[in-house]
Amino acid sequence: MKTQLKWLALAFPVALVAAEPVYHVAMDGSLDAFGADKAKIKTVQTKNAADFVPGVFKQALNVVPEKPAPCLMKLPGFNYVQATVAFWFRPAWKEGESAWIINSRDTDWKPVRFYLLHTKDGNFDLSVCMPGQVQIFGKDSLRSGEWAHIAFTWDLRKIQFFLNGKPVRTRTVKDAFNPETKPIRPAVFFGREGETGSGNGAYDDFKMFDRVLSADEIAELAKK
Repeated sequence: MKTQLKWLALAFPVALVAAEPVYHVAMDGSLDAFGADKAKIKTVQTKNAADFVPGVFKQALNVVPEKPAPCLMKLPGFNYVQATVAFWFRPAWKEGESAWIINSRDTDWKPVRFYLLHTKDGNFDLSVCMPGQVQIFGKDSLRSGEWAHIAFTWDLRKIQFFLNGKPVRTRTVKDAFNPETKPIRPAVFFGREGETGSGNGAYDDFKMFDRVLSADEIAELAKK
């Protein structure tokens, strides 16, 4: 029997498919968000005008620093003790410029948030706060005008940053995160919250999961 099962596994390999995201925004001409059941999330509110350009798959959200960052408000809540954020990004910044790539906080301003920055000196700054802050810094290999897949994960033990399906940085969490964090309703800004968004680039296929995806699952998401 074991021999037969082994033969079947070799003959009919199972495709690696990540769990369904709790939020999925394809960005094909709108900021409509869909849940794990693939139904449109009707409670979501969008803020600030959104423009679209050709993307990785169909269309992509285009963000410029002179305008407020497009935002998704009142997403359904889930417990932030573990999560994965993944999306495609094509920067449009020039050398020596800084930009906010993504920024999220709780709709009710609870002390839970994450953000990813591109700094003037060409580094990235990823921070997750729950409520203690844990940061990852590293050399930013994103190139202006080129699409790249970005993903980061966190749980009560560590946060990880991935670029184009490959792990780049990992940092261990030591008593910074609260395991009793209540479910929150996040607002997600594609740039920085404020009168000017300080974002600069295009975004495609944004997904957020309520668990830490494996390295193999993230690699699958990074395939065009």
